[in-house]
Amino acid sequence: MKMVVAAVLGMLLAGGGVITVFFLALSIFQSNTSSSLPEYITISNVQYGVGSNGWIAVAVNNTGIASVTIVKVLVNNVKQSSVNPSLPIAVEPDNGLVLNVTMSVAEGETYQIDLFTSQGNMFSKSSQVPAGQQTGTILYKANVRFYEEGGTKKIDIDVGNSGTSDTQIIQVYIGTSSTNLENQTTSPSLPVSLTAGSIVRLTVTYSWNVGATYYFKVIPSAGQQPLGPFPEQAPG
Repeated sequence: MKMVVAAVLGMLLAGGGVITVFFLALSIFQSNTSSSLPEYITISNVQYGVGSNGWIAVAVNNTGIASVTIVKVLVNNVKQSSVNPSLPIAVEPDNGLVLNVTMSVAEGETYQIDLFTSQGNMFSKSSQVPAGQQTGTILYKANVRFYEEGGTKKIDIDVGNSGTSDTQIIQVYIGTSSTNLENQTTSPSLPVSLTAGSIVRLTVTYSWNVGATYYFKVIPSAGQQPLGPFPEQAPG
């Protein structure tokens, strides 16, 4: 390819086509740099609220290195117009969000969620509505991020509440196994309010090791179902 381009440029230069050479070189440069980075979206969790005025909460994570813009949501092949936050919406790398779809939801039914991006890619997840999902507090992992800031290793834990009741996060545990968990101090300080349909970010100063797997457990207010333990691997 380089030999062909060089030959073409040489012929144009020999003919005095300096301007033509410039635009040809610009065209080649643009064609080599205009390709889009691949998109990596994960639907990490789907929760349901049963009823004629029900809802579906779709937890979306961007695990790639490029921003992804979600432009359309389909449920069982039907485009949804009642989506909060409104579309299109960008999901930045190593971040997540929750898309709340308002629609009629039946207990025991199976729903397929299809997310379409601005590049035309589709990401899907199918699940069945379990019993007892219409009320209460339902915690889910929105995102976990390992990073280093000013020489200090930290972990961001994004916890969402797809239920219909508000709660508080009162304890966060991290450990090297599901049975070896230690209570952590977070920023902001616990307890932290977590309203229905929202996400809260809890930051922990923690000396994690590259490539190691850690387990997390999040405890809400008394009498409510905890989140985890669930595993996450620190980046290599």
